[in-house]
Formats: sequence, structure tokens, C-alpha cells
Amino acid sequence: MSSIPENFIEELKQKTDIVSVISRYMELNKKGRQWWGLCPFHGEKTPSFAVSEEDQFYHCFGCKESGNAITFVMKQENCSFVDAIKILAEWAGLKVPEVDSKHDEEESKLKKQCLAALRDCAMYYYECLLSPQGEAARKYLADRGVNDKLAKLFGLGYCPDFDKTKKVLNQKGYSDKVLLEAGILKNGEHGLYDPMGTRIVYPIINAYSEVVAFSGRTMKPKVDFAKYLNTAETKVYSKGKTLYALNLVKKYQKNGQKFDYFILCEGNMDVISLHKAGFGMAVAGMGTALTFDQAKLIKRFVNKVYICYDGDTAGKKATLRGLDILKNQGLDVLVMSLPNGKDPDDVIQSGGRSAFESLIEKALPLVEYRIRTLAVDYDLSSFDGKSKFTSAALEVLKELKSDVERETYLPLVQDISGTNRDFLRRQMSQAPVAVVEEEKPKTQTETNDFIVLSKAEKIILSLAYHKNCTNEFEKAKAEISYFDDLLTAAAKNIYTDIQNGVLASELCEKYVDYASDIGEIVITTIDENDKAKNEFWDCVRVLKNNYLQEKQDSLNKAIAMEPEREKRQQLLKELEKITKERNLNKK
Repeated sequence: MSSIPENFIEELKQKTDIVSVISRYMELNKKGRQWWGLCPFHGEKTPSFAVSEEDQFYHCFGCKESGNAITFVMKQENCSFVDAIKILAEWAGLKVPEVDSKHDEEESKLKKQCLAALRDCAMYYYECLLSPQGEAARKYLADRGVNDKLAKLFGLGYCPDFDKTKKVLNQKGYSDKVLLEAGILKNGEHGLYDPMGTRIVYPIINAYSEVVAFSGRTMKPKVDFAKYLNTAETKVYSKGKTLYALNLVKKYQKNGQKFDYFILCEGNMDVISLHKAGFGMAVAGMGTALTFDQAKLIKRFVNKVYICYDGDTAGKKATLRGLDILKNQGLDVLVMSLPNGKDPDDVIQSGGRSAFESLIEKALPLVEYRIRTLAVDYDLSSFDGKSKFTSAALEVLKELKSDVERETYLPLVQDISGTNRDFLRRQMSQAPVAVVEEEKPKTQTETNDFIVLSKAEKIILSLAYHKNCTNEFEKAKAEISYFDDLLTAAAKNIYTDIQNGVLASELCEKYVDYASDIGEIVITTIDENDKAKNEFWDCVRVLKNNYLQEKQDSLNKAIAMEPEREKRQQLLKELEKITKERNLNKK
């Protein structure tokens, strides 16, 4: 729950204009009563993203995203509800009330101090890189193709020793406690020290452009200790929730660049090299297997991701571990195959942009990649190897939910294994793998018959929301005694709330499963009276027909099961009445 008072949130909503907020991120043009633009949540060439200034609400007719200014900022900045409130409050010139909890206040203060210390530490490293003592570090970076412009863009630095960082930051007023909490210093045998000593330093910057951690690389070619050293997790840094260079991707997007996909790499230098070559959509994990949170983070920005891990065995295994996580987030995943022993930086250094573009063009869909990777793991020259490969490949296909997709990849398994396709089909149909879906919290709408509203219901509800055809609603209620029953349970509840003056954002919060439908209801308007009336009565006829059809079906079942003749006759009369009414409704 948010610790920000509700009355402040309401005040913020009143002082926030959604058109002004969204215009900070994208171009909007007014057509009729709404503002329109290209949806920032999915790629499109024709504007389908509508913003209602009157209702302070947005809806995309393409990807069905809906919401208010707060949800828009949350999605664009990839931030929490509280952070979105803080951003909007700053724009509105309001001060967010301090939280009541003393513990929360202290925690917040400590986090701010940690972030400030990390920022100043990064500046110190950068100054050291530019100083005479950073000459060797500058030469190392230059040899790797990193010029001064790139070093500044990524905030690269150099830590000359293990002791001076503490002195510099203490002089700036940071206590040892803060420096320890921020992960800048560590406790050693001889006291506190900077673990980044004598290393090139890569600041880890989060999506809000805050320095949260560091990654250091030794310049020595051969060492008996770790080449790379990363900050441990802290109060302000979580490896599994961070992507290297995401802050730059957001910066490029705000400057007008559009990315249809991300390139997911393993290392910092890979990302830097790709950005230098013009691939500004390159990001990297933080030295661990891809996490659910990172996959969700990627999904906020794009719908497609190219995985580009090193071409060695470890890299391939890491690739496979990440595939399902990305796939389960609804991302289109393609896998790039790098030459053995090579990483993206090597490809760029040796072949330039064109060499890397060639690898993108040759990227394999994730299912094909998994099958071809399995083929390498088995000795296909032996009967036993072919048998094991075939079993493993069929398990991959069994996981697919689409029969069409399974059939698409069957010829590949056949070509590699040399097994008869009909036999493969029979084997695949046996004991399918159970797909366990993520459990979702139950909502009040799950008990209803529909998860989406019908087109007729949405038009009826839209007319009600915009108070069009008020007289027609009254006529319909007078003529049709069961008018309210024409709507499904969810539509009836929404209709009641609309009649009671509940606004769009509140409707979305109350009926979570129907947020997209509500967005369409709010944004869709019919200004012409005659057209609105015709639409209304057309929808009433459709809904009435559905209602009467259900009544007919129910009566037919009841007649078939009723043993008593007299009761059957009563049901038949009722059925005759319903059938006659339905026939009249069709005219």
C-alpha cells in the first residue's frame, strides 16, 4: 500500500493534465474531442492511441492499454506507483508529504545518502580517469575502442588505489556507515578499503539515471583473482532488477529514437561496443542468470528481444536458461549465434556494424535454437544419440501451446534425426507436458461469464458514460421490463457505477480484468444524435436476441427433462412466447 495520503493523491490528480503529461513523452494531435498519437507501448504506423482531456484518461485501440496520468508515468518510467506520484508532484509544483513512520523516514534518508555518495564516488572515479594517474586506464580503454566521448556517455572511471576513495568521500561529509551501506567500501584485515582499487570502473546506473553500484575490471592480462568485481546487493541495488544501459535507452527514446527490439548481452563492454556501432537498444544483465523482474522490465519497453550471449558453452547454457523467462512474459525471442570463443565486442572490433547486422539477420526463433542446440549435445551418428535427441526435441515441442507451431518444427526434428514424421506425431501426442501457469490473484470479476465485454455492451456503456441517448435508455427500460438483465453481470455492475457517476480511473481500479474495455468505453464517443440513437437500438436488439436465445436454450433443456405432462405444457407455452418475441426482435 502507498504511504502517501489519499487526499494528496486526489489533489495531485486535480492539478495534473494528462495531455500535458503524455506530451512530454510523445507527440499528440487533436482530432475531434480526443488527442491522438502513435502508441508508445507497441509499434504502429497509424495512430491508435487516444487521450481524453475531459476524462483524463488514455486508451490504445491497438494493444488495449488504458489508464490515467499515474499509470502512464509508471509504464514510461518503469517505476512504482509511489515513484510516479513523486514525478508528477514535482511537475505540478507540489511537495509529497513525508511518511509518518519514523523507521520509513530513516530508511528513506539513508537511501538518499547512499545514492548521493555513489554519485559522488562515480564522479571521483571519472576525474581519476582523466587525471595523469589514469593514463594507463585511458590507454587500455582506447585499445578496446573506447574514446573519450564513450567514456563520458557511460560515466567510466578509474580507481587508482584502495584507500583514497574513503578519504575523498569522508571529506565530502559521508560517514563510513553510509559508504558501507552503499557498497562503496568493504571491511578488510586492515580496516575499510575500496574493492575497486586499481580497476577500470563501470558505474551501474538504474532506469532513473541514479548510480546504484559499480563493476570493476582489472587491466592486467593474467591474474590469479577475479577479472571482474561487482558491488554486492545493497539497499539501493538489486542485480535481478537492473539492466545495464537501460538509462541510455530511455534517454535515446526521449530524444525521439524508437526501438522495436532490445539486444540482450552479457557484459558491459559488449553493450558499450554495440552503442558505439549504433545499436543503442543494447542492454546487459548483471552477471547473473536472467530474472523474472528483468524480463518484465524489458517487456515494458519492447515486444521483441535478441539474445546475444558469448559463443562458448557457458554462454549457450545461459541463453537457454533465459529463454523461457522471456517467452513467459510474451516476448518474441530470437537467438543470435556467435562464433565459438567470440563475444559481441569481438564481432564489432573485427567486422564492424555490418558483421553484427548479419548475425541479427541470421538469428533463430527460440524453438529452432533449442532444437539445434540439442542436436549438438548428442552423437547423431549413433542410434542411441539419435533416439535421445528425438526424445529431447519432442519434449521441446510438447511445451508449445499451438498445434500449428508444433507442426512447423516437426520437419526440422525429422531432418536432424531422420525419423519418420508420422512416428514423431504419434510420439508427440503421448503424455503431453503439463504447462503450469503463474497463479494470479483472484478478483471479483472472475465469477462472471465473460472476461471481456461484448461489442454491443461496450457501445451501450459508452453511450451511458457520455450521457448520450438518455431518453432512449428511459424508453428501453419502459418497453423492456428485463432491460438490466440484457447485460452480463460485469457489464451490469459497470453500468450501475456509471449511473452513480463513478469516473474512468476508479472504474479501472474496481474492475481490473475489464480495464481495457473500460478504456474503450471512455474514449469512444458518438456525437451525432441520430447515429447514437441508431447504434443504441441496434445494440439493444443484439443483446435482447442473446438474452432470448439463452432463455430458449434453458427452456428446451427444462422441457426435455420434465417428466410431468402438465408442467411440460406450461414450459412449452413459455417457450412459444419467447420464440415469438425473439422473431419480432429480429425484424
